Amino acid sequence: MPAPFAKDLCKYRVNGKPNTSDASEKLSVEIGEALFDVLGVSHRRSDEKDEPTGGQLAKAVRADLLEMFALAGSTEISAERKLFEFAQYRHVGVIRDVKPVVRRSSVPRGSV
Repeated sequence: MPAPFAKDLCKYRVNGKPNTSDASEKLSVEIGEALFDVLGVSHRRSDEKDEPTGGQLAKAVRADLLEMFALAGSTEISAERKLFEFAQYRHVGVIRDVKPVVRRSSVPRGSV
């Protein structure tokens, strides 16, 4: 059973692509369309400038989890955090901060 709020957040963009998909990636669009078919999302295109995803989805997931489960005092549900703040993805933050080393050629200009 999908989350009760999922269908409300899913919309087709003005360009006809699902708002859960990377519009430039054909497979992503196909997966989004298949998901929308399962959820029963209307094929009517939205004219909303701000798509109801991202922060709204994170808040809805948090509220749904808090309502569904009696969580232990040590469990925290945050609406949104950067990916690399999670232990299993910490390496992503490290890689992002690595700066490439620019090496200059040892061959003098004009000698080749």
